Amino acid sequence: MNEIAMSDVAKRLQMADSSLRRWFPLMEQAGYVFERKENNRRQLTEQDIVALLEMKRLSQVMTLPEACQRVVQLIPLGNKGNRGQEEQEFERLLSQLSDAIYWQGTEGPIAQLRSQWEKVKSS
Repeated sequence: MNEIAMSDVAKRLQMADSSLRRWFPLMEQAGYVFERKENNRRQLTEQDIVALLEMKRLSQVMTLPEACQRVVQLIPLGNKGNRGQEEQEFERLLSQLSDAIYWQGTEGPIAQLRSQWEKVKSS
């Protein structure tokens, strides 16, 4: 795999390296998974660049945390990192729990989260 330099990504997105680096923790908190090298540094892929381009576009019309949530929803779960699909789905549900509780009440979203957690434990 060819290594994609952070500076090249920043140039492609027409933004400062420092701004781009601030987005990574926000995306990870929302459930996005970046591949990692042996030294635990992020190994950016073309898919990550697509996600970052979408983040930039969305950040023009919504807050960064909202944009992160939307990007995580748009990126196929099977292509993110080395984790199992069940774990990724659990993290997605967990990241959306407060909104789900607001709109649906507590019973349904929590039951869905528990069900997904059981799938994660059994995988």
